[in-house]
Amino acid sequence: MPSSDPHNQELVYLKRNLQIAIIDDEEFPEFNSLRNAGYSPVHFKDIDSFDQLLPYPIIVCDIQGVGKNFGGTGQGAYIVSQVNELFPDKYVIVVSSKSASLKVTSMISKADKKLLRGNSDEINQALLDAVKTMGSSIERWKRVRKHLIEQKNIDLLDVWVIEQEFISSVNSRDKSKIERFIKNHADDMVKGLLINFISGLIFT
Repeated sequence: MPSSDPHNQELVYLKRNLQIAIIDDEEFPEFNSLRNAGYSPVHFKDIDSFDQLLPYPIIVCDIQGVGKNFGGTGQGAYIVSQVNELFPDKYVIVVSSKSASLKVTSMISKADKKLLRGNSDEINQALLDAVKTMGSSIERWKRVRKHLIEQKNIDLLDVWVIEQEFISSVNSRDKSKIERFIKNHADDMVKGLLINFISGLIFT
């Protein structure tokens, strides 16, 4: 019998609607079990554009054998570092079967979780945490706000103004308000980042 608990119903909704991009040149062992558990994973053997990741608030990425289309030696670590830069609200889980070099460790330092391949229990728990985090517009904004202040050095007053527009949009469940504000007022350096953030939100 389906659960009538509102919390469980919300979790079922979030698992179904928050898509997971899995970037792995090999078959991902937990893929079918994730589908069976109600998640919405999509498997990429690799990507050739970061725009491919726009619809996916949760990213699971191997650090070897992917990212070849971008050159360099970073592979999956480069993908992780760029996702953190372009989409700071996204929840990033690194999965690998090998220990990382110092260079790679630096590139994946901002990932939310770093797990060993094949540890199904830890992967399942990480994805549950990811869904709960990404299901909250407020938590996603906090991640963006931290990035704007710490990585982009945006003035605190400017961040506060953006936050007030965000709160107004959340309260009215109308993304168009903050979308218009960003297009007309946001600093060009972060406009694309903010547009990406807003486009991925689910206002319910």
